[in-house]
Amino acid sequence: MQSRLKRYTLILLAAAFMLAAFSGCRGAGGEEEAPLPELEETSSAESSFHAADKVFSLNCDKDYSFSPFSTSNLSNIMCTQLMYDQLFNVDESYNFSTDIIESYSTEDGQTWRFWVDTSVKFWD
Repeated sequence: MQSRLKRYTLILLAAAFMLAAFSGCRGAGGEEEAPLPELEETSSAESSFHAADKVFSLNCDKDYSFSPFSTSNLSNIMCTQLMYDQLFNVDESYNFSTDIIESYSTEDGQTWRFWVDTSVKFWD
């Protein structure tokens, strides 16, 4: 008797699980989804702002900072990768190299000294 009760309980639990799992597959009341709204036409001023020119350029937003530490604009973050050089570069094998530092040293691990390569050209 108990094995029969266990079997029916398992069958009912499996059926309840299947109903719960597949209950969200269709919209409420069998209604179809609403169509996507039509895109509005852009104004000529906006399209001329985004128009391509014959010079290589990068998209940026002058309302946001170009500081690599404080900007939150993705376009400006991508620009900062080209504007600023890093002290150290790390390759795929986690080996580091540098292009602008000749040497560096530390005595206590908290204070560091860097000697900048004077043959590297900087501009502001």
